[in-house]
Amino acid sequence: TLFGRNATGGALLIQTREPTENLSGKFDVSYGNYQNTTVNGYVADGLTPAVAADFAMHVAHQGEGYGKNLFTGSEVYQANLDLALRSKWVLKPTEADTIHFIFDFERRDGSTATADYIPAGTYPSAFLVPPVTTPLPRPYNINTFVDPTDSLTQSGVSARIDHEMSWAKLTSITAYRHEQITSTFDITLTPACCLQIPVPFPPFALTIRLPVVNIGSKDQQFSQELQLLSPDNSRLSWLTWVTGLYYFHDNEEQVSSFSAVKTDSYSGFGETHIEFLPATRLVLGLRYTDEKRALSVNSAYYTQPEPPGAFAPPLTDEPTKWFSQLTYRVGIDHK
Repeated sequence: TLFGRNATGGALLIQTREPTENLSGKFDVSYGNYQNTTVNGYVADGLTPAVAADFAMHVAHQGEGYGKNLFTGSEVYQANLDLALRSKWVLKPTEADTIHFIFDFERRDGSTATADYIPAGTYPSAFLVPPVTTPLPRPYNINTFVDPTDSLTQSGVSARIDHEMSWAKLTSITAYRHEQITSTFDITLTPACCLQIPVPFPPFALTIRLPVVNIGSKDQQFSQELQLLSPDNSRLSWLTWVTGLYYFHDNEEQVSSFSAVKTDSYSGFGETHIEFLPATRLVLGLRYTDEKRALSVNSAYYTQPEPPGAFAPPLTDEPTKWFSQLTYRVGIDHK
């Protein structure tokens, strides 16, 4: 009821540490196999009586890959850099109000997702140039004319405002996230750059250059949730409840295919827990979701000037699909 999607098997909830009013911190460095170096740091302090903040950092570098590209000599299956930063600010402007601001950033570069090899028992085409005869004996070595790469950059910001009242608590959660992924790899997994196909007329062979795959995607998400919850110190200790409204917007753009998918989702929900026996509660929940998805061609691609004779795919309409669903939850919760 509360999550609305992708939670049929339950959910893993992670609550990060609250910054303390007094100065505290932790720092560690580790070094391991394959020249793995990791640095973690955390510091928190109370800036004023009503403001506390913390900062967390993670930096990792793998100097040696699990394998090598025999054609170029480069390390592969390697995490060159993993940098993650996060900061949480807690403000108490009044006794009844608490505000949380959270910022995070991550950058990860390497070849952990794009390195590959020809499995044993398979043989490349005889038309490859230069010719390739047998697969590699070691699974973490590759032999391609292009070094594979993959990169992830993501960042987010969120604000949570809690307002305590005598009969309920009102919560607003606003969040924005941006993500960008790029990857490059050789589609043949071999050092061959071309296919040379014999033909019955001069020059007696047709040479086709093999492509290098470049994949890029961008994703932007925005969400807004309002919750009204039963108070923690309610006189009706046997009854707890929550009701709320939720909005979610997502724009995912596949740069390499000039396409985008936009999602707008609206929902309202409510759930109550009724303790009818000691440590045993009846759970009743209801949620209504209305969601729109639209597929489109990236219009920015068509605004670029085309050289004479260039071919551009035709513009397409934006097929849109609406989904509406009433979902419910009934259960017994015993602890």
